[in-house]
Amino acid sequence: MDADYRFTFGDQEGTKAWLANASLSPLSAGTTFTITLEAPNLPSTCARPSSMRALPALPFSVATQYTLTMPLQEGVGYRSQVWLAAQSGLFQNSPAAPVVFKFVIPSNGDIPDGDLSDKGVFTDMDRGRYFIFPYDLVKGEAASYRSLADFQGSTLPYFYGVHQVTMPWGEPAWMLAFEWIPGTPGSLYHLNNVLTDGGETKYRDFEPFMRLFHSALDTLQSAHKRNINHADVRAANILIDEARDQVVWIDWTSNSLHPDPDARIAWGFVEYDQLKYAFVKSGIEPQCSEIRRICKELIPTDTDSEDSSSSPSSGSSSSSSS
Repeated sequence: MDADYRFTFGDQEGTKAWLANASLSPLSAGTTFTITLEAPNLPSTCARPSSMRALPALPFSVATQYTLTMPLQEGVGYRSQVWLAAQSGLFQNSPAAPVVFKFVIPSNGDIPDGDLSDKGVFTDMDRGRYFIFPYDLVKGEAASYRSLADFQGSTLPYFYGVHQVTMPWGEPAWMLAFEWIPGTPGSLYHLNNVLTDGGETKYRDFEPFMRLFHSALDTLQSAHKRNINHADVRAANILIDEARDQVVWIDWTSNSLHPDPDARIAWGFVEYDQLKYAFVKSGIEPQCSEIRRICKELIPTDTDSEDSSSSPSSGSSSSSSS
């Protein structure tokens, strides 16, 4: 099956062909892929020059074999599998920069089951969104990173392009390559756990924590001004660059999920609410009160909610785990 194989909604034979090609075979450490990383196409003036990370020393524009070393996201319930990888033969005690590979595998994504309408909408209450073809997901994410190129290396990871690959079991798939953001606490999700458990961290202090929040908010607002939504705002998708007291947003998927401009605008307000919720989960004061105050000025009253579970419309393409 081609990586961009498609069927017509309502075509039972096409649906069966999709299902027949589905595979749940897992990736594993030691699997190798040969790809040519693309050097990030950065503008001459970046959004946050004082907070830029140096571009990792990688063999751009040269076909290189990489070995998967550690899973970062795998298993049932995810649209993608994410792995840390290193140049083959160098991953043992090597100073060479590792790379993050995000695999979008058709058989791991949406399955056209009986709840899929002839218009491509899942009709069950749990989903209530459009079926998303894998390559549309890939194109949307790649377009988001390229549109926000001036944030790469600061509040976005460096993006090394989209690559078509073949899984070990023969299934064609897509792979996106990114900068690896190392260190602790890792993500806002993990930082919130440290804070709620009473652990020691500089982010218990007001100024460092608010610098994290403002870096997240500024980037999200800039994206919205460019008609880009994140589409999966949650603490696990907000990494922490502790050396610079800023966040690093990952898993941008919006361009394929919200083609309707009105839906993008409505979803933008929901994303501010979701961002608020992601940060106030820390439970620390006075930071949480200040974040609520800031977000209240951004969010219309009818979309402001503490649980942040709302969506612009029941038929919108709300994102599941990436």
